[in-house]
Amino acid sequence: MRPGPQECRDRAAYCVKRAATTSSPLAREKLTHMAEVWLHLADQLEEVWDILDQWGQEPAADRGVSKTPCLRA
Repeated sequence: MRPGPQECRDRAAYCVKRAATTSSPLAREKLTHMAEVWLHLADQLEEVWDILDQWGQEPAADRGVSKTPCLRA
């Protein structure tokens, strides 16, 4: 199942949390960038789903949150 907007926001929060606790400037930069990417994806998904709702269509994948997270602590 594909991630929904909330899962994308959760993954962004995870990246921000990890960035705040790392001592590596490079890792902090990469994690901060990845958080921005997840937030951008969440925004895009919401926009597309709004358009599909207006058209009365369902997205190709279920809108639920994936049961298998990609990120692990």
